Amino acid sequence: MGPVFFQDKPGIALCRLCGTELPYKSPREWKIHVKGKRHKRLLLAQGNSVENGPPTVVSVSERAGDDVETIMQRIGGIAIDDDAVSITPRVVDFGTIVTRSLAEMPVRSMTVWIEATRSAIRLVSIDVHNRVFTYITARFPIEFKTGSSHSVTLIFRPKTQRGTFNDQLELTFQDMETGKTFTATLPVAAKVPAIGPEQPHEQPTSRPVAQLSKPRTPDIANWAGVVYNETFTPTNDAPRDSDPSLSVEVSHPNGLDLGRVDRWRLISKTAPVTKTLLIYAREVGTRLTSFQVDQRFRVELPGQMPFKIKSRRPRKLQISLATANAPIGRCTGNLKLTFTTKATGKSFMVQRTLLAEVADSASNSRTTPKASKRKERANPHRKLIVGPELSSSTSVPYVRRLLPFPLDHTFLVEGDEEEQLRVIQTRIPRTFNEKSYGAFWTAMIHIEEHQSMKDLAVYDLFGVPLTRTREAYHLEVPGLAEKRPSVLWGDSIHVCLSSDPEQWYEGRVVQLFEKEIALRFHPSFNHRPGNVYDVQFTPCRFPIRRMHEAVLHSFSPSRILFPNTTHTPNLSRPSNKKVKALQKKLWNPIIGINPPQIVAVAAILDQPQGSVPFIIYGPPGTGKTVTVVETIRQLLAKDPTNRIFACAPSNSAADLITRHLADLGPRVLFRLCASSLQAKNFPSDLLKFTYLDDNGFFSVKSKQEMEKYRVIVTTTVLLTKNWRSHPAILAFPNSAFYSGGLEACGALEVIASLLGSPVLPNPRLPIVFHGVDGRDEKDHKSPSHYNMDEVAVVEAYITTLLRDHTRPLSPEDIGVISPYTAQTRKLRDVLSARYPRLKIGSVEEFQAQERRVIILTTTRSTQAKVSNDLRFALGFLVNPRRMNVALTRARAMLVVVGNPDVLGRDALWRVFINFIVWNNGLVGMPPSWDPRSQTGLEGHTPGDMETLSEMLKLQVLSGGSVIGGDDDGQIERPWRASGDAV
Repeated sequence: MGPVFFQDKPGIALCRLCGTELPYKSPREWKIHVKGKRHKRLLLAQGNSVENGPPTVVSVSERAGDDVETIMQRIGGIAIDDDAVSITPRVVDFGTIVTRSLAEMPVRSMTVWIEATRSAIRLVSIDVHNRVFTYITARFPIEFKTGSSHSVTLIFRPKTQRGTFNDQLELTFQDMETGKTFTATLPVAAKVPAIGPEQPHEQPTSRPVAQLSKPRTPDIANWAGVVYNETFTPTNDAPRDSDPSLSVEVSHPNGLDLGRVDRWRLISKTAPVTKTLLIYAREVGTRLTSFQVDQRFRVELPGQMPFKIKSRRPRKLQISLATANAPIGRCTGNLKLTFTTKATGKSFMVQRTLLAEVADSASNSRTTPKASKRKERANPHRKLIVGPELSSSTSVPYVRRLLPFPLDHTFLVEGDEEEQLRVIQTRIPRTFNEKSYGAFWTAMIHIEEHQSMKDLAVYDLFGVPLTRTREAYHLEVPGLAEKRPSVLWGDSIHVCLSSDPEQWYEGRVVQLFEKEIALRFHPSFNHRPGNVYDVQFTPCRFPIRRMHEAVLHSFSPSRILFPNTTHTPNLSRPSNKKVKALQKKLWNPIIGINPPQIVAVAAILDQPQGSVPFIIYGPPGTGKTVTVVETIRQLLAKDPTNRIFACAPSNSAADLITRHLADLGPRVLFRLCASSLQAKNFPSDLLKFTYLDDNGFFSVKSKQEMEKYRVIVTTTVLLTKNWRSHPAILAFPNSAFYSGGLEACGALEVIASLLGSPVLPNPRLPIVFHGVDGRDEKDHKSPSHYNMDEVAVVEAYITTLLRDHTRPLSPEDIGVISPYTAQTRKLRDVLSARYPRLKIGSVEEFQAQERRVIILTTTRSTQAKVSNDLRFALGFLVNPRRMNVALTRARAMLVVVGNPDVLGRDALWRVFINFIVWNNGLVGMPPSWDPRSQTGLEGHTPGDMETLSEMLKLQVLSGGSVIGGDDDGQIERPWRASGDAV
């Protein structure tokens, strides 16, 4: 039988074997296609060697007939009910995998996606014959609804033999309405060639090899021809691409720099800046077979791949920037070229670094400047005309005016980190006590402000126009919608004429739009049409000035800042009698069954006036907030003259305390809000506890009115700028725990340093969720769990990361977190001997710490054994605070290893896993649920979930059930509780 083509859409013929699209009426191109190497290789994968006979074309009308299934079976394609399901890809080809050692070769996987085109269809079985191929999917039967999809992950792992492996993946479906079954058959192929005797992994290869990243889609049409074992990367002993033993020579060995690129050219697509990369052949028969490039760059080929490289006349690749959304500043990327030598049949890779600098200009006609370094920030001692005060800054009648506390530029130290540290140490107090307290923290605040200014400098704009309106001046800010940079109402922006860098003006942000901001300046600001400006973004100084005022305040008794035993002569643990008496008067009955909480409340009530501060300490999720709320209520009941000022670290936390105390009424309770907070964004049910002035800004009442309140709730100075993590790593915790209030401000050279890593399924997303259907175990007489399957996965990630010389890491750059003591012991047993500087510990051990890479092993993998965890909030399940701490330790990469179906029983984890699936960050075992389904958290704010936490905790302690059975794994309602893993 000859080759078969389908009419997929008007004018297009689709090859049934490999899915290649060709012109519908072009037999000549069909003939060329079926003689190609790829088509022949896939034909061999099905067990055939030749296709005899003329081509067969199946038209749209034939496909729409009743005999579609017969036609599909006759042509040897996917025998399915064409109206029921759609399967991608049509052929599962793992390609050629080159490895020196089968024992060291990592597991390869490909995902097959099944989408239902109508309802009442279910997948009842999967069959694969060769044992080197296995599959991972949910429990059978898997029911489909219209438009729903499911994945089957096929795994290839040859343990003892090399060669060409061919098999078939058989998927059996059932129509639940008619009872009819039908089968889809997909060819499966892989090849592991013999390259000499087995060698230990540590020995360097004789040719430079490196891994080709896996494409984002599993379609065979996008697959690179040869995939190298990722455990092999170029070593110092391996020949470089300039080695004469290689069969090609590629220009620009030190990288190709496009220079300074005008962003207006990218937007208008006029006169793009391109550079040429030249490739010469040193050996006849060398071909360029594939390439990979960072998505911010574009490569124009001289012909269709694969194409021959000639010795006398070079092949030219045109390199340019690919998108108008390229960020202002430095853009870097990698170009990987894969070549094959005809004489030996071997493949090798040549890599080039690509560079460009994107800048805004005043107009499209402005000539592109020569490639140069980015402008340095102006002299800090420049002249600056301060901008106008905004209405909100006068809405609160402060007794004394806030001092300016100007930035101390003596802390601005140049040089390397060691030199900066040496100089800074000479400028801070040598001792830390109540006398040096203010000077020490003032120095720290100055240093922090200098660093934040340095980090914001990457977003500076040069030669940009301002648009004048009646109310303000409008400035377009690239990346504003993505909060890069993050700009808030009332912030200070510094501008100067590009032709006069000595005179600067402060502009105050009065309005925010999607792509631009509105600014107001001092009346002396003289703008003329055609003027262009340099712009600098600065950190908001109002909270910084408040911090200076706080640490320099005259109120600093030693019992508050530096307490010792002389300040606690009469303090003791409350007696059992007092605790039992308090138990009868509790507002919250949950505290009565929690001994540490009720003892803490009793101890605070028993403290004499003028005592040292009482600290309520506990790991995340242990009920500190409800303890504080109960203490406030008991203090109010104990003495009618008591007045309480309750401070929380965020607006959402302050709102939560206000809700807990709302029954006190607006005559007793006052919620004090910052004047910069907009009333339209404030919870409407709490507005009755606030006060708005005539201009609609939050304010306070007169001193006499404020003294009538018994409880005032407000926020402390809150640092909302996150200087640690990549925005993608911060995205989920920011939404789930901080109501979107955090701003990613980390240094790009750190937080983006691992993008494109070979371990990332999505090269632009520095997060991986690796699904593992492992087995958790316990040692004899030990209550703690471990999971050796997850230990093996963690070890593989660490090995691959440390051997990636393109993005160098050291063991101290990586942290491994597990909530179980037994798991941390197993990890240390496996890893500590090889990597003694690798940090392995619990979540609590990583408090206030960070690493460039965090690998999180969640450990639990057995559905039937998690009921105890759910009851006592062990591990990561139903423990959002521990989850939050663990997810926010990473700077540049986060890897989570776990069983998605076990974690998915917690609504928050289900939301997190959905986030990863939507962004193509999933590897291994997929979740059994539809990522588009609801999670049970819709409509709940972080404050709402705190309230639900206590309600659900009481329900579980009384024997109630929160989580559904194992049959459906659905979560009935969100769960947040407390507890520690052992």
